[in-house]
Amino acid sequence: TLMTSLYHLTCSISSDVRQSVQIKFDDLKLPKSVIETLQKNNTVSLRPNLSNALKAELDSLRVMQRELYDSYCIHYGDAHFVTGSYFFAANDLIKEINRAAKDANEKLKDLWEDEYTAWQNTAENILRPLFSDDMEYKLALDAYMKFFPTKDEYLTPIRVQVLGPLPSSLQKVSKPVEGDIDS
Repeated sequence: TLMTSLYHLTCSISSDVRQSVQIKFDDLKLPKSVIETLQKNNTVSLRPNLSNALKAELDSLRVMQRELYDSYCIHYGDAHFVTGSYFFAANDLIKEINRAAKDANEKLKDLWEDEYTAWQNTAENILRPLFSDDMEYKLALDAYMKFFPTKDEYLTPIRVQVLGPLPSSLQKVSKPVEGDIDS
């Protein structure tokens, strides 16, 4: 019988950085008068350019991930297997995904400073006219600024995690394989 070698493969692309800003006023722990002013002026949702840039980079990497799975793998649900004939091409694409993620992280890291300043200016321009009381203004501005990701979060905001390709057998078993650590 002809046997096809299969290799289990998982490629995950993710980011822990907040990708949109939806302010829930109760979560801000601000004085009632500050929250009322914010609600009255409908200052709920902002999406900084940095967040849009992160989303665009993630989308681009996920297109590559989809290409990896659709072009080089057979899959069932979330289980992906590369055959021997696609092994090297799949590995080349994984290297390309890792390079693209590294480049994306560099771009995003470089954007952070300018975007932080732009976010602060936007928040100040939105909030300053709403508050005559300096303390309330400062509380609201600090709350808005907490929503902007930290510089540390943007050192490497995108993660690519690859498991495999690992040799696999699709032979169904009812007990652990002889010689397995736990058998």
